[in-house]
Amino acid sequence: IGHLGTAAVAAVAVCGQILFIVFGLSMIVHTGAVAIVARRVGAGDRAQAFASSVHAVCLGALLGLAVLVVGHASAAAVVGFFDPDDAVGALAVSYLRIMYWGQLPLFVSVALGACYQAAGDTRTPMLVNVAVVVLNGLIDPFFIFPPAGLAVAGVPLGWLGWGADGAAAAASLSGAL
Repeated sequence: IGHLGTAAVAAVAVCGQILFIVFGLSMIVHTGAVAIVARRVGAGDRAQAFASSVHAVCLGALLGLAVLVVGHASAAAVVGFFDPDDAVGALAVSYLRIMYWGQLPLFVSVALGACYQAAGDTRTPMLVNVAVVVLNGLIDPFFIFPPAGLAVAGVPLGWLGWGADGAAAAASLSGAL
């Protein structure tokens, strides 16, 4: 993002604060899922642990969908709270709206990770998170930079040239996969 200029960096920074709060909402599902599923697993009731996991994932999907709908509709007002200049504000609203599309898979992923952790498997959620971060890092340049906009060892990495919106799209897509 730093290659795109100060307005893009500022827009992403503003959105980072907003998304940090939104991520906190996903911890509602995480905390509840860990407590309930771990209790069922500890009691040896695998059927109820599975049923509780399904409920946690459904709750994660519903909350993620609610965040997507409400967040998309209120993005301009929420960004406006930070009183950015016009250029930063426009970039931030666009970036934030794209990032909200990634909240549905994020909330589901958080719920699934909590269920795995509650059942004693902490490795699978970690590997999934590592894969998401690596995939995001690999596809970011293709979404952010235009063709020949960035090269590594003489190999052009740019493709779509979407700028900050490309970073949001890559992050959302990575989390969804």
